[in-house]
Amino acid sequence: MVKSVFIIRKICPFCESKKISQIFKKNLDDIDIVNYLKKHLNKNFPLKILEKKKFVIMECQNCTGLFQKNILNNKYNKKFYDKYVPHDEAFEKKQNNKSYFDKIYRYEISLIKNYFKKEKNIKVLEIGAGWGFWSINALKNNMDISAVELSQVRRNFLRKKNVKVYNSINSLKGKFHFIFSDQTFEHLSHPLRVLKKISKSLKKNGIIFLKVPPGVYIKKKLNSKYRVGDDEIIPLEHINVFNVNVNRHIAKKLNLKYIYPKNCYSFLSFDFIKKIFSDFHENYSSKTIIFRK
Repeated sequence: MVKSVFIIRKICPFCESKKISQIFKKNLDDIDIVNYLKKHLNKNFPLKILEKKKFVIMECQNCTGLFQKNILNNKYNKKFYDKYVPHDEAFEKKQNNKSYFDKIYRYEISLIKNYFKKEKNIKVLEIGAGWGFWSINALKNNMDISAVELSQVRRNFLRKKNVKVYNSINSLKGKFHFIFSDQTFEHLSHPLRVLKKISKSLKKNGIIFLKVPPGVYIKKKLNSKYRVGDDEIIPLEHINVFNVNVNRHIAKKLNLKYIYPKNCYSFLSFDFIKKIFSDFHENYSSKTIIFRK
């Protein structure tokens, strides 16, 4: 079983270049990784699969993207998110910080409406919906919302909240004005291929709006003293690190426009001024990625 759990990525998942080089390596069963996974995952996670396996970070010489070389195969990856990643923690985190997230959701809904002022029925898709707080909020704001979610537990929850939900992007029907994903694309084995597929489900002038961990800082951390934690790269989970150069390569490959965030707050309000600075940081650090068809 152990031998079949991992697959090796031999090309860049962002631009599919073969010009890749190793910039960091340590054992997956090193104590800092084991301790982190024990703390982060369910107690029944089989640590045995880590034995004699390497935590290897590669850099693409073409687009400069960073990614983990050894990742879980598709079958085990599904099992990982269904059985070993705790469902309750993410739910409680969103519930305990409801007012904070509600403000973000309100702004993002206003952003969608601003992008598509002339549309009466805005069709929206969320990729990697999790517990669906964002999708549920969009539904309450009269958006025509659909969602894609890998976890069966979370899909069942979403259906009870009247959200149309699919278990795969291959099952999608129709086209969308706005495709949203928050903290999902850093987990995907083939982000470029997924973006290529969902861009075909995008209407003309439609938007793909991604939120991922900021990718501009991690390379400087990767040295002999580096210890795994809640970071841009997490073994088995955060397997891709985006940056501005990566985003430009993706846009070019998919014939999309890579665009700067729009500020939807009232001009010269305090929130407008704060958003100027946050948008600059989120764009510079690649925390927010926006493509337009």
